[in-house]
Amino acid sequence: MVLDDNTKCDHVVVHVAPGLGKSGVWNYILLARSITGSKKPKSIVICPYNPNLAQQELKSKGIFIGTNVKVYSLTSSTVQSHIDAVSDFDLLYISMDAFETIRNSPAYQEYLDSWNVKLIYIDEFHCSFIENFRHDKSWQGLRNLCAI
Repeated sequence: MVLDDNTKCDHVVVHVAPGLGKSGVWNYILLARSITGSKKPKSIVICPYNPNLAQQELKSKGIFIGTNVKVYSLTSSTVQSHIDAVSDFDLLYISMDAFETIRNSPAYQEYLDSWNVKLIYIDEFHCSFIENFRHDKSWQGLRNLCAI
């Protein structure tokens, strides 16, 4: 089965050992679309930890050198100052707490609506449960993702 934004699947879980290329799911879809000149789906990758987010962003930027794919990131400390600058993204890495802020704060909800996001990935989903202890509400942004 080929997984892309045209496949009729509401949810997909990719369970593969560490280091075997799960991030290729979002990177290679965008790369293929960029190379062929097809419309690129706006994609968000929600990351539970900022160091992982930064690492994934750098990796993606390296993959997309020479293409027109725009890769950005947002964390809770950069939402207010960078949200306008990243609105033209193709791939947006966002921390769980920043996603919760954008999704549940009236000041930012219009951004999520205007972005017209087609694909949402949750990287390292098993780590999202730890957010219950680190941040009291950031994990709540993951509720009802299908409504976006």
